[in-house]
Amino acid sequence: MARFRNDLDVPMTNFKLQAAVPKYVRLTIHPATGEVLPPHMDVVTQTMTCANATNGEKSLLMKLRVEYVLNGQPVLEQAQVGGFPAGY
Repeated sequence: MARFRNDLDVPMTNFKLQAAVPKYVRLTIHPATGEVLPPHMDVVTQTMTCANATNGEKSLLMKLRVEYVLNGQPVLEQAQVGGFPAGY
């Protein structure tokens, strides 16, 4: 489960997370519990499950894309994540 926190003094609205994985991984991503992150709170969560078809022979990699609106301006952040524990 991912928990999202906003440490800013203004809300983040229209919050969305997208994730992509290699073809050998099956990703199920459930909707977030909300689209607004109030200031100084971590009230939004999102559940994801991954099934690695290689039984851990190939490591899990994820590309993440986070979109939100801050002070009326759209923001897009992207990252690649690796280094998951063995077996994922």
